[in-house]
Amino acid sequence: MELIALWTLALAVLIAALLRTPEAKGRIGEAMVAVAAGLRLSKATYHSLHNVTLPTADGTTQIDHIIVS
Repeated sequence: MELIALWTLALAVLIAALLRTPEAKGRIGEAMVAVAAGLRLSKATYHSLHNVTLPTADGTTQIDHIIVS
């Protein structure tokens, strides 16, 4: 039983460490904005675009959220 508790603790620590990375924080934040916009803004009035990639002189740039009314 102690081995299961140890593995559970190790897994929890690993997940906590992964969620603290900048990439994970960015993905979670983007998902929260997308969900909030979908829930709070009328679909009859607003249209949302997410993760739009546009060409630039240096390569490309990405816009996370565009909301048009």
